[in-house]
Amino acid sequence: MKYSLILFLSSLFLLLKSYCCFGQDMPLHEIIPQTGWWSEMKQSDNVISTEGLTTLKLRFSKVPFQYDIHLSDHSIWLKRGDEKPIKLELGIPEPAGLVAIHHEGTMMIGDASSKYLWAFRINQDGSLVNPEKYATLRLPGRLLRSDVSVLLTDNRDRTYAATPYGIQIYDPTGRMCGVLTLPLKAIVTSMSWGGEEGDQLQIVQGGKRFSRPMLAKRPGQNQKKK
Repeated sequence: MKYSLILFLSSLFLLLKSYCCFGQDMPLHEIIPQTGWWSEMKQSDNVISTEGLTTLKLRFSKVPFQYDIHLSDHSIWLKRGDEKPIKLELGIPEPAGLVAIHHEGTMMIGDASSKYLWAFRINQDGSLVNPEKYATLRLPGRLLRSDVSVLLTDNRDRTYAATPYGIQIYDPTGRMCGVLTLPLKAIVTSMSWGGEEGDQLQIVQGGKRFSRPMLAKRPGQNQKKK
């Protein structure tokens, strides 16, 4: 109970801070319903994808591109079709989580060692260029490490970044929409969309599976009405 209160207050602080400092094109009430909370899933429920944690496959490129983060040495690798994987030198100390937005024209990569989400333009050959700080993750106090672990995107090109302080959501321009409080005090090790209509946000945290209803949906599906 004590931890839940602390976590709620931390998330509320981050949300209020975002409203005070940034414009809100996509407020949180357009992303989540007024009612609904995390519910623990049975082990037999849908398997949670690890995409967005360490592996990302581009679906619309002429040649299949696969990006992999090797957490052991904090490296990022690109595999083009049947070619041998090549290491990408991107200058991110601890890459954690990656997702493609803007019709797979932009690659988002988290950095666990800092408070930034990085954006790269995806070239036709799969290389990543023109790095920019896409968004600044909101951290309590004077913390500098975000410890972001997973990224995800939805049908409106918003980016979801799982941190120990909640799932922070950013619009396509990098402005914060809000923060989702987590059910447990543990690192999020997986995050994906589930449900028949793709409107269930599913995570793995502390070895347990959780799901919560959303108005947002997985990429490629229409927005649910409030």
